[in-house]
Parts: sequence; C-alpha cells; structure tokens
Amino acid sequence: TMNIWVQNGNLTITSLSSDAEPSYSDFEPTDFTRTISLPTTAGTWSTTIKDLIQEDADGNLYMYYITEDSCTPTATTVSFKDKDGNDIKNNKTEDGVNQTTASLNAAGQKVEVTNTYKNEMGAVKVTKSFSGVDSLPTGFRIANDYNGTVFTVGSTGMTGTGTADDPYVWILDNVPVGTEVTFTESGATVDGATLTITANGTAVAEGSTTATAKATSAKVEVDGEYPTATFVNEYKQTTDFEFSKIWKDIGNQPTEWPEGAKITVKLNAYTDSKTQKDVLQGPTLTFSPEGLPDGWSVKTSLDGKKTTFKVEGLAKYSSDGKELTYYVTETQMDGYKAPSYASSEGKGLAFTGSNVPKATNGQQIINTPEGGYELPSTGGHGTLPLTGAGALLLLLAGIALTVRKLLLQRNAGKGGDSE
Repeated sequence: TMNIWVQNGNLTITSLSSDAEPSYSDFEPTDFTRTISLPTTAGTWSTTIKDLIQEDADGNLYMYYITEDSCTPTATTVSFKDKDGNDIKNNKTEDGVNQTTASLNAAGQKVEVTNTYKNEMGAVKVTKSFSGVDSLPTGFRIANDYNGTVFTVGSTGMTGTGTADDPYVWILDNVPVGTEVTFTESGATVDGATLTITANGTAVAEGSTTATAKATSAKVEVDGEYPTATFVNEYKQTTDFEFSKIWKDIGNQPTEWPEGAKITVKLNAYTDSKTQKDVLQGPTLTFSPEGLPDGWSVKTSLDGKKTTFKVEGLAKYSSDGKELTYYVTETQMDGYKAPSYASSEGKGLAFTGSNVPKATNGQQIINTPEGGYELPSTGGHGTLPLTGAGALLLLLAGIALTVRKLLLQRNAGKGGDSE
C-alpha cells in the first residue's frame, strides 16, 4: 500500500511492480490523503493524480510526501527519484518507514519509487559416499545449476571421509529459500570396475556414468539439518577368466574338437589358497565352439587343436574385500576318462587330499578317450614304476634262460635227452 499526501498540482507516481493500472479510493482535496493498492504481479505501473490544490487560502504552497508500507517480503531499500532521475533524499522516517517530500512549484511533478528486496537466504547440502575402491578418481566432480560451484574431493569446506557412515559433505549456502538446486555428478568411472550410482535413494540406469539429485534450499535453525542431495557410488572391481580345452586321440595326440561334442563345467571361486574352500559357487555352463554361455567368447588355435574360452567382468573381490581365485571343473563325458588338468604350458597338475582337480585362470582341461594313454601329472610317480617293472621282468627272463641252458648242457654231458 502506498500513501500519498498531496494537495493541488499534478503528480505522477511510477513503481516497478506491474503493468496494470493500480486502484485507489476516491480523492477529496480536503482529505489530503490518497491510498493506492499496488498490484501483486511483476512489472511497471504508473498513475497520475490531477487537479491538486497547490496552495492554501493564504497563498502558501502545499508540500507532499510519499510513504510505502506493508511490503511482503519487507523491502530492504526504498528509493525515490524525481522526473529527471535524480535521487530525492529521504528526509523523514516515521515508524521505520522512509518518506520523502518535494515542492509542487511546477505542474507535472514526477516521483519514481523503486523497491529493492533481498530474499531470505538458506542453504542446501550434498553428500557423497562410495565403496569398492580406495579413492574416487581425480576427475570426479559435482556441479550445480544455481551458481556453477563445483565440488571435488578436497574442496574448501568439505568434511567426511567418503564412507557410508561418514560421507563427504559440501554445503552450498546463500541460496534463496525455496530455490530448487540440481546437482550433477560426473567423472566417477574407475578403470577395471563397474559402477552403480544411487541418487537421492534411487538407482540410476545401469551403465550410467553421471547422475543428478535435487534439493530445495531452506533456512536452517541451530542444530537443524540442511535439505540434502545424496549420491552413493558402489564400485565392483572386475577381472577376466579363461581356460583352454584340449582333446586327445587314442594315441594321446591333440586333436580337433569332436563334432557335436559339448562340455559341461562348473565355475567357482575361493579366497584362501591353502584351504581353497569355495566362497562363490557359480553356474553350471555348457560349451562348444558353436554355443557359448552369455558373456563368454571363444578362440581356436590355428591348428584347431586348442580351444580357449574367456569371460570378462567377473567380480575381483569377495564381499569382505578378499581377492577371488576362479576355477572350473568339468563333468566327465561318456567314452572319456575323467578330465585331467594342466598348466598353461601343458604340464599335468597333481591334486591330493581335498584339493579338487580344477583349472584356474589360463590353465587347461584335457580329455583323453578310454583306452588311450594319458601322460602322468606333474609331481606324480611318472614312468619309473613301469620302467622298474619292465626291468625286473627282463631280469627274470634272463635268469630263466640261463638256468635252462645250464640244464641242457648237463644233460648232454651225461648222454641224456636234450629235452
């Protein structure tokens, strides 16, 4: 509401508020007062008060002054300018309201009233926690659409360690109360790890490397909590695994993959190299050069006698942070001996006690047909027992032959039969 104390002359009042014509009560010169209710929409409006009395009965010029009150929110400054744009000094303050006066010596006196408001200011908070890696990448950043401030690890004012219990915290302050701020995270990918982002409690689309979260500024009292935008990153470091398949013929020579043959293997993993106790039991998989489980690839050697299967993106660590060792075991096939296992160079592997026969990353599974000869495993007795047995048989045969000859010679000397 604007109150105008005037008498006689013309007065034009302009306010940066609305382009609508303001309404006011009927003016009577004897009242010396007119009240104008300002429109609430933004813009500029103006009104002219005409036919005002310029002087009293004794010829004294009337003065006028303008006051403005009942502004919501309260204006921090109210300025007044004359028709030439010059500031009019506020020379009267009553009950905290600025007032100004001006002479009406000339018709067409103009006063412009400008209100400057300062919004009530608040703040918003953004938090970040992560798991699965030791630290966030150097390119990690969180930007906002309010003032462009970019938050990074180590930014001025940051608190926290980045864990779920003690996340990184940044405060964006001096934000007008009620302002919605959108925060955008980027640069969070880590080589060799998959990334899952949760923003304000909602998981973003799988494979996304950026995310947004919103918070609306509010004024926070002592011990209060700021409106918060939250980001949670879960990293899973990955590893690759491969094994090779070798088929042998009846003569123990490598051969090509038998037509129509399929193998069935089980993919498991352990973390303790001593006990090799499974901590992850994976799926049972069926392989052939023409048919692969999802996510696996195949490569065949140039001579067609070695087939290698590979999978990428397996979790590198268990849920308790220990590195996983993956291995495969193959189900015995009809017409073949139990599978044997060899190193990547083809040396046979020996397994004792509870140590399950298996192929770890890069190792081989060898299938030999029943009736075929199978090379001994590294660490086994090798061919020594067979060699010893053969030597013993030869020795016994030699002794028997020598004894027979001696008997024949004795019989011949006595004139006996030669048989």
